[in-house]
Amino acid sequence: YEIWIRRRDGMPTALQVTATPRFDAQGTYSGSLAICRDVTEQKHAEVALKASESHLRAIWDAEPECVKLVSLEGLLLDVNPAGLDMLEVDAKEQVVGKSIVGMIVPEHRPRFLEILRRTWGEGSGVGEFEIIGLKGTRRWMETHTVTLQDEEAESPTLLAVTRDITGRKHTEE
Repeated sequence: YEIWIRRRDGMPTALQVTATPRFDAQGTYSGSLAICRDVTEQKHAEVALKASESHLRAIWDAEPECVKLVSLEGLLLDVNPAGLDMLEVDAKEQVVGKSIVGMIVPEHRPRFLEILRRTWGEGSGVGEFEIIGLKGTRRWMETHTVTLQDEEAESPTLLAVTRDITGRKHTEE
């Protein structure tokens, strides 16, 4: 178990305690052997990590552009609320774990997959393509992608920030 103590100098210290009861030859409890390990730095690191994760989640949720994690094959691993809106999706379960390549207008699919491959090879990529949302709306998208370094992942994970450029495309036309 873990306990917090206050040292003589007043500093709080986290201890991980492992205790084993000791019994004499007659089976009567005679005391315990306890081993204490200072885990204060680990506890502070855990608190800092939770705060960092909380900040990152707040940014992810509040970002007005589509932010998503995508596999090299186009499998959607995660997406923020703005991305769900762009894809015309009511819940993550409708798209997370599925390929987003099918939402891309067929003639733009090779370009999209090339952006993903280029990102894996070069570390980043940029490109434009057109999608059709689940409710039928066509939109032009501009995406910026980077490779996330994760040695434990079985396949590469890409972070993509995508914005709706439909208005710009219509103006250009």
